[in-house]
Amino acid sequence: MPTGIYKRTKKYKEKVSLMRQGIWTGNNNPMKNQEIVKKSVKTNLERWNKKNQEVYNDTIKKIPEEVKQVLIGSLLGDAFLQRKGLRNAIFRESHSLKQKDYLFWKMNILSKFFGNFKVYFYKNKNEVCITSKVHPFFSELYKIFYLSGTKKIIPLEALNQLKTLGLAVWYFDDGALM
Repeated sequence: MPTGIYKRTKKYKEKVSLMRQGIWTGNNNPMKNQEIVKKSVKTNLERWNKKNQEVYNDTIKKIPEEVKQVLIGSLLGDAFLQRKGLRNAIFRESHSLKQKDYLFWKMNILSKFFGNFKVYFYKNKNEVCITSKVHPFFSELYKIFYLSGTKKIIPLEALNQLKTLGLAVWYFDDGALM
């Protein structure tokens, strides 16, 4: 492939990505106007907070308390939601083989509400991974936990609903936000 075509394609993809995130400023180099970019991201976050606070409350009330605590604690820790197609999302989490019993414990609790999970062993990486089936609930949570579809954010309401089980799960997942 000629170099010129590759550069145009790469620039086009970057522009489309920035436009989807709502931070394209119209210049060839959007980073020249960093203040505009920062204001736009802040505006999107404020809009998210107002709009999705009620959606989060309505969505999270539908599941049992034990499942909710494990789910929130996991999403604050090592777990993540991943889009499959345009509308649907799945839950994924991986740990080292030493922590497989802990991961299976979480899988058993989550499977009470979300159905069966697939288990993958990666011996060359020394890790085990669980993956859920596509579930509409995960799709709703994806809209809430991922700003612009890429960056994971922590809703204040999720932290407010955290209890001892959720805190313990978050702690055992290394206690990291990313």
